[in-house]
Amino acid sequence: MLAAWPGQPGGLLLVPCGVRWDAVRLPAPLGLAVLDKLLGDAVEAGPVLHDRSSELVYVLIALGSGIDWDKRYPQVRLLSDGCHLATP
Repeated sequence: MLAAWPGQPGGLLLVPCGVRWDAVRLPAPLGLAVLDKLLGDAVEAGPVLHDRSSELVYVLIALGSGIDWDKRYPQVRLLSDGCHLATP
């Protein structure tokens, strides 16, 4: 599978959000706490990226399933159509 991933080894690839999945960007303390709670409750979580340099966590979610996250929580941002996520 990794051989099919374009880009340079050790580099970043910009992947469009809103095509196969959306992403939710959270401050790391909040994002890691949410992830810990989900895993502690044995809830299946999707892929998660932790950007330690910016102290942000990105949780990949199903398309359209996070519509109001950023409206309820000002420190959270929904990334969908028109956004890109830098992935290792």
